[in-house]
Amino acid sequence: MQPGSYRVQPSNFDSLKSRLSESGFNIESRPRQSFLARRPGLSVAAYPSGKVVVGGYEPIGLDLAGAALTGFIEEAVIQRESARPSPPISGPRIGLAVAGRSRSSSLVVVVGVLATEAEIERLKAEGLGTSDLETVTSVYRAQGIVRRCVGRSHIQFVTITRTRFDELVSKMGGEKGVIGWAQRNCVRRLLRESPPCDAVLGPELVDPSLLRDNVSHGWDGLRVFSGRAVTDDMSVIAAWIIAQALISSRMRRVRTKRKGPFIGGPRDE
Repeated sequence: MQPGSYRVQPSNFDSLKSRLSESGFNIESRPRQSFLARRPGLSVAAYPSGKVVVGGYEPIGLDLAGAALTGFIEEAVIQRESARPSPPISGPRIGLAVAGRSRSSSLVVVVGVLATEAEIERLKAEGLGTSDLETVTSVYRAQGIVRRCVGRSHIQFVTITRTRFDELVSKMGGEKGVIGWAQRNCVRRLLRESPPCDAVLGPELVDPSLLRDNVSHGWDGLRVFSGRAVTDDMSVIAAWIIAQALISSRMRRVRTKRKGPFIGGPRDE
């Protein structure tokens, strides 16, 4: 399934909500919405008019949402993403992922992974893929592979407790401001590492132009790729795995009473 808007008979909303709940989505009530279903990296919003909006790019969530909507979709109203593939990407690149944006999560996590071509090939040889996001056990197994293959200094992350995240939202002009700040912080730290990297990939880059302007520091050739087309890149999958592992463990070493966001990488744990 692709992110976008779809037409569904409101009489099917109860069945749709049950399917999404059984698939691990958290169901919420929102003003002017029939319901909102969320999981890390994806949301499904249903409106009384019959419009259902699928937002986000997390691949497992898109598959689950597509399965839940099977038999209910009458029309694809708006297709948000072009079917045109992303330009070929080679060489060292930074993959970004965001997890924990659902209100049910006590942490919001942004992860950046810097991977070379050799490291990408090692991850592929280990059989790493989006299926590793399906269970906690597979996530923990996969994060061990990522850390071993790309090196500890090539993983950077920002974790923010839900309470602190809500405070920052009011100061930074909304969720996009906070997520954008965290993404820029991860990229800045990773750009200090060797080998040189000139590409940043992220399905949920909140403002690619702002990211480029604020982290380049002389990297005139920095390329930024966003959207559905980059979800299958191994650097992005690796970042998602680390993000989900951090969410699943609830950052045991970063207690929720911490007043500020924790910025760092595995070496800082």
